[in-house]
Amino acid sequence: MTSDPTVLVVDDEVQMRRLLRMTLEANGYRVVLAETGKEGLTRAGTDRPELVVLDLGLPDMDGLELLRRLKQTIDLPVIFLTSKDEEIDELMGLNAGADDYIRKPFSQRLLLERVKAVLRRARDDNWEKGVPYSFHVLGANSSSSFGSRDRICA
Repeated sequence: MTSDPTVLVVDDEVQMRRLLRMTLEANGYRVVLAETGKEGLTRAGTDRPELVVLDLGLPDMDGLELLRRLKQTIDLPVIFLTSKDEEIDELMGLNAGADDYIRKPFSQRLLLERVKAVLRRARDDNWEKGVPYSFHVLGANSSSSFGSRDRICA
């Protein structure tokens, strides 16, 4: 039996957390929210997510620092979702260990496809290592529909 994948969203903007929760839950994910880096570290340890969606600009610590701390204790995939749009920011995030980087504004469909792809890669990597996962990746026939105006502004 499989369970819905858990995604930890760490973002200091309440509207963005709400939007991400609605989008992800509508597509079969369990969502855990955190407003600060410290809260994100705590929730990662207690809620055991399969994926973290992380903003670079947090009030108590830089997203890169949170990524480093997470990777020291838990090996889980991370997607940066941020309004920082300079190439150097993306390069720093990927070099620090992020699995993907999405710039705001973003398409909900693109976010969902990248979430599925990162979870699929993590599942495949862990399968090869002999580590079982108890989550499934959603197919393309999701119950949610998106119109042509699914671009999200920061």
